[in-house]
Amino acid sequence: RQLPQIRQRLQSTLDKLNSGERGPPQASNALAWWREVEQRYGHERVEFDDKGVPDSAEIPVDLFDRVIDNLLQNALNKRRSFPDITVHASVEWQGGCVITVGDSGEPIRDQLANQLFSAPVASTNGFGVGLYQAARQARVNAYRLALTHNVRGDVRFELLPVHDNTAAEDPSQPVPIMAADQPPPSD
Repeated sequence: RQLPQIRQRLQSTLDKLNSGERGPPQASNALAWWREVEQRYGHERVEFDDKGVPDSAEIPVDLFDRVIDNLLQNALNKRRSFPDITVHASVEWQGGCVITVGDSGEPIRDQLANQLFSAPVASTNGFGVGLYQAARQARVNAYRLALTHNVRGDVRFELLPVHDNTAAEDPSQPVPIMAADQPPPSD
């Protein structure tokens, strides 16, 4: 079901490489994109929700595709080992589109959680480099990828807009990793 989407993304990447351009990211309507995500993953028993996203909201589609695919695949792989886990995904408006993907499983080990966005991590399912690459791409696009909750029953990642572009573009800036009892940093 995802082959057409993967083919489109690969073709887009090849076109950019062949043209040598690094222009602005391709924008897409957020709600139309979200409906496509629901359709792609509809057979996977993912709970989807959209909250207050304006009809005119636009997103950098390459970034959002990379992040949602990475986060959902990681959660679904986790559920293959623990079938009772629920997986949920949402998009909402917070001065920009925010996507959240979470599961009801076990927390990520602290040592691994501290490395997720700063370097590729060892992975048995091949997604160990994905979050690192997604976090770097997020920074370039003025977004931040963060592990916002990491406790038993509530493991949650969010892609959030950053309103200070200089902080977002600096790859040496650490991406915050928070436990459920920590307040999010103020931008």
